[in-house]
Amino acid sequence: MLYIYSPMKFWITALFTLYLFSIAAAQTAFKNTFTIKGFLPAWNGALVLLKIEGQTVQLDTVKNDMFSIIKSTEATHTGTLEIRKGTTALFVPLYIEPGTIRIRDKGNRTLEAFGTKTNDAFLQLNAVFDSAALQQQSSVLEAKKIKKNLAAAYIKNNPQSLISLQLLNDYFYLDKESDTTYTALFASLDRAIQQTPLGQKIGHDATVHFNTQLGRKAPNLVLRDTAFSKASLYQSGQITLIDFWASWCRPCRIENRGLKTVFEKYKDKGFTITSVSLDNNMKLWKDAIKNDNLTWQHRSDLKGWESEAAKLFGISAIPMNILVDGNGTVIAKNLSSYSLEKQLEQLLQKSF
Repeated sequence: MLYIYSPMKFWITALFTLYLFSIAAAQTAFKNTFTIKGFLPAWNGALVLLKIEGQTVQLDTVKNDMFSIIKSTEATHTGTLEIRKGTTALFVPLYIEPGTIRIRDKGNRTLEAFGTKTNDAFLQLNAVFDSAALQQQSSVLEAKKIKKNLAAAYIKNNPQSLISLQLLNDYFYLDKESDTTYTALFASLDRAIQQTPLGQKIGHDATVHFNTQLGRKAPNLVLRDTAFSKASLYQSGQITLIDFWASWCRPCRIENRGLKTVFEKYKDKGFTITSVSLDNNMKLWKDAIKNDNLTWQHRSDLKGWESEAAKLFGISAIPMNILVDGNGTVIAKNLSSYSLEKQLEQLLQKSF
């Protein structure tokens, strides 16, 4: 059979094929498109920042009561919408997924996201939490406990859900009252959820937090003192307050006064203090110790917030302290001098 080449037929076929590919690409793009729309009359002129997995990806402004953001995504991600006007900023947790995500103002400085599957599920879940707390006619503290228990149950039963990760962040993240459950709940999540950017951040902080979990032996880091001699943070057989501070920290300097009183009262009864400074200037550090008349142990690598000890103990604000017993086991955290004295009264009464 004889075939005759036809340029016109070739181009028609090529254009038709290209047309089909264009339709398929457009359908895929549409399928992966998400839109965030907000009707916020009280926020005209406000700056809108969209963060996906902690990264700012879009900026907009509320104009004529509204704003709109259109982008694409191939998977569901955790996100945050920040609405900033003057010195006021509100943060809306949301889930980035195909569809139209709507933002509404509930009043009382509260915004919420709805309109897509995961966002609606998260909204309904929080409504269930609120309803359960309300039915118990509980106090604020009791309501928080009820919600935390419900959140923990949801996380355990839904290890593959991004909502579980958000609940862990909202209800348990670095909560000193949840030491015994925080790291366990994170560990119960599926690996894929743990490996998301938010999961990795929580996981890293959970690991650090686990270092000083109540009932766990604290890291016994070796640091130099003011004479450049190396020594560990605590010794066995003594109750030790590991106190994080800095010469430039005014609240720390004020708290030193109370610590001095407690130290003098219990220093001969099995108690001591090791202060870890986040200074980066040797002179300022030593001057502060002298001026405040702090006669206990002092350690620092003079790296400021980059201090190895601060990273290892997860210190993000000062003053901050950790109390360990004679075996180095963490028994309390973030104590005021008054709370410290009450703790020591009980602990040393048992020991002596």
